[in-house]
Amino acid sequence: VILRLTRRSRSKIVRAVLAESPALDPCRARVLEAGCELRPAWAAGATLLVPLTQSQLEEAAVEMCSEHIVALRSDVELIRQALREIPN
Repeated sequence: VILRLTRRSRSKIVRAVLAESPALDPCRARVLEAGCELRPAWAAGATLLVPLTQSQLEEAAVEMCSEHIVALRSDVELIRQALREIPN
């Protein structure tokens, strides 16, 4: 699924939570174990929590931006849990 952050998508704290929250350890491990990156330059700032290559993204004809998180549907609650760590 492609999720869209609606608030503070470009803030450093949101990026830090996506990169460091223990809740997302399994998601990040899945990407890194596949030899992929969480925020590759070709993803236009999107966070990838599933292994994805540039050619796969091009085939899908989806335009990414910094507001997007690509994840498994089963990861959505983990992402919500991680984002709840951000103070208001």
